[in-house]
Amino acid sequence: MSRRGRLLIDWDPENDVFWMREGKTIARRNLWISIACLLLAFAVWMLWSVVVVYLPAVGFPYTRDQLFWLAALPGLSGATFRIFYSFMVPLFGG
Repeated sequence: MSRRGRLLIDWDPENDVFWMREGKTIARRNLWISIACLLLAFAVWMLWSVVVVYLPAVGFPYTRDQLFWLAALPGLSGATFRIFYSFMVPLFGG
């Protein structure tokens, strides 16, 4: 076994024996988790951008600059979290 607990120590997808024994399962799990996370991230990003446009119409007195920052925050926070996620790949796979 090339994993100790949840830490991914060995990754050799080109090796057919490794791939059939455990690599395929790890890759499939990561694929489904990535799909769910990306779907949620893009839904929040797009939906929030639309909601921000209509905030003044429902009575929120934001300035144009404040609305810009509200619309930009999901993208900025997502880009920032990608920096931290790049260090998580050895732990969770990716």
